[in-house]
Amino acid sequence: MKKDNRNTTLLNRNTTLLTKINITITLFVTSFVFVLGVIIVHLISEELLTESKYRANELSELFAKINTLPLMKNDAYTMLNNTQEIIKNKHICYAEIRDKSGYQFTHIAENFDEKHTPYIYKVSKDIFGKDNQVIGRITLGLLLTDVIQKINFLKFVFLFATILIAILLSYAISILLKRIIIAPLQNLTNSVKTISSGNLDYKITINSNDEISYLASEFNAMTHKLKHRITLIDNIFNTNPNILISLDTNGSITNLNTAAELLFGITKAKVLGQKLWNTNDFFTNYKAEFFKLLNNPKTVSIYRRKKIIKINDIERIFYFNITIAPIYFENKLEGFLVIITDETEHERKEEQLRQAQKMESIGTLAGGLAHDFNNILGGIIGTISILKLKYSKKASLTAEEVKKHIATIEQSGKRATDLVQQLLTLSRKGTVSFAPVDLNLTIKHVLKICNTTFDKKIEINHKPLEDPAIVDANPTQLEQVLLNICINAYHAMSIMREDKSIHGTLTITLKQFIVDKFLLETTDLKLKEGSYWNISVNDTGVGMKKETTEKIFNPFFTTKAKGMGTGLGLSMVYNIINQHQGFVRVYSELGTGTTFDIFLPVSKEVNVNQEKEQKITITPGTGTILVIDDEEVMRDIASKMLNACGYQVVTANDGQAGIEKYRESKNKIDLVLLDIIMPKMTGNEVFEVLKKDNPDLKILLTSGFKNDDRLINILENSDTQFIQKPYTVDKLSKKIAEILKN
Repeated sequence: MKKDNRNTTLLNRNTTLLTKINITITLFVTSFVFVLGVIIVHLISEELLTESKYRANELSELFAKINTLPLMKNDAYTMLNNTQEIIKNKHICYAEIRDKSGYQFTHIAENFDEKHTPYIYKVSKDIFGKDNQVIGRITLGLLLTDVIQKINFLKFVFLFATILIAILLSYAISILLKRIIIAPLQNLTNSVKTISSGNLDYKITINSNDEISYLASEFNAMTHKLKHRITLIDNIFNTNPNILISLDTNGSITNLNTAAELLFGITKAKVLGQKLWNTNDFFTNYKAEFFKLLNNPKTVSIYRRKKIIKINDIERIFYFNITIAPIYFENKLEGFLVIITDETEHERKEEQLRQAQKMESIGTLAGGLAHDFNNILGGIIGTISILKLKYSKKASLTAEEVKKHIATIEQSGKRATDLVQQLLTLSRKGTVSFAPVDLNLTIKHVLKICNTTFDKKIEINHKPLEDPAIVDANPTQLEQVLLNICINAYHAMSIMREDKSIHGTLTITLKQFIVDKFLLETTDLKLKEGSYWNISVNDTGVGMKKETTEKIFNPFFTTKAKGMGTGLGLSMVYNIINQHQGFVRVYSELGTGTTFDIFLPVSKEVNVNQEKEQKITITPGTGTILVIDDEEVMRDIASKMLNACGYQVVTANDGQAGIEKYRESKNKIDLVLLDIIMPKMTGNEVFEVLKKDNPDLKILLTSGFKNDDRLINILENSDTQFIQKPYTVDKLSKKIAEILKN
């Protein structure tokens, strides 16, 4: 509609221009012809008047001459006859003769009235006597009526001719101008309308070598440059790997690039003019954000937004950075540009770096972990050896001794379970999700590993806060950050000393920290105003120079000897804390020690799930359970646990045997306890076969490693339950009772 109005406006302007030119030409020609005619009429009128006056002068001289003698003789009769005779001339309307004293001898006027006859030319002549003495005067009145009539007729003819000539000339000139000016201008106007409608391939036809043709040529050149620039911008827009979507101020899509079409499975032709949030559920959450920006236009960025997108019927996880920026034209808000950057590959590489750093940390802790595991195994094996010795000698054991030995084995098993869980947590892969985390628990978990693995010559000091210190964070990443800094501190107090001696103090403190405007202006803290939790990790190790601390967070920069560090740890620390909207800084003095300060925003949440020690209770039940596990110990212990709870148990030592036993007793078996990691036939393959035989079969999956892809695939695509190894009788009985009940 706007384009049609613009074209109509151009047409009206063209018509107005033609009208203006015609009027101007008509006025110019009319004025020119009129002025020229006035001059001609004036010249002809002057010529006619001059001729009449000349004739009047001749008659007056003749009249004076024939009356000279009669006047000298005072012959009044003759003078009267002469006067009567000259008055007969139709052009003479008045005649008189006077002597030099003024005496009037004759006076004749025919049809003469001075008041009503203005077209009279009077001529007076002196009459000379002897010795050229004036003896009298004659006066004639010449009637100019005929001359005036001729002049008036001439004026009428001139006026008519002027109008006719003006019309003919105007028409002729108009046709000529229309041909040499208006037609090219109309052609130029129509061409402009064609080009403005979007046809940049159109070229204006040039048929002459005048100014309009030059204008058309320049317009063709301008259109070509415009097409080139638009094509270039379109190519940049469409070949940009980032997703680009432009919106108007109503949120309707005005343009989008190829990357957006490919990723979201939409086409430009279908979505142009539609509201962004109606085209794909990915954009639904940004409707409110868009209308907020209308009231306060500014650039807004959202980092690492997770999205699961189905491509070729395969669900893939993507991570995006989303930026919404206002678009202005001549200081007027025209709309917004949505820029979506695919950060999936960056996230994958960062995850690989995090995993590499985790493995480095685990490698560093390996010696201490082996020592701690040996201590745990020593407690279990030692206790069992004592029981075997007593049994071989048939020595009796008191109830108190049996209880004590069982407690030792149970405590050692729990220590082993906790240690394995810490390692799994540290090495776990997965997506970054934030939740309320108590920093007291984070520090507690990390220090548990440190106390287990660090040399006992390193003194570790920490006093937890009485109240929770809640932040919104990823607990695994926070533990990785803190453990990495603690390992670096341990190295600074051991292998990085010149004499390799091990000694020093590791101190971790936690306190609340308020950041205000004055503090931001006077310090290097890269934070926003608000309340933060400050974790301070201090060691009394070798310390660093200022030049070293300035590069400490650079990737692959390390102060350790070759082969002892990758330089990834502190780089990942910096990135993780930055993702948590926090800040980390380091202060160090050579030979004194180093302090790392981590600042994390205080969460609005006031509570977090606390670790609680639960009382062991067995949930009894009835029915038959099929246990499929390749480990004989696990089959045996599971059978005993289930028997103790009241269940009948059937066991199988591999997947194929399990399938056969289920098919033999499928009407009796109420639930299958299925291990995932087995030789020959894996747990997920057994799961598919059993579910195919009986889709309603209740299966409880178990494994010592929950992050196995096969296990994750089953859990994400069904309502099947899982229990982590090693499990206790109370946990196993409770889980089975829940499944059978449901």
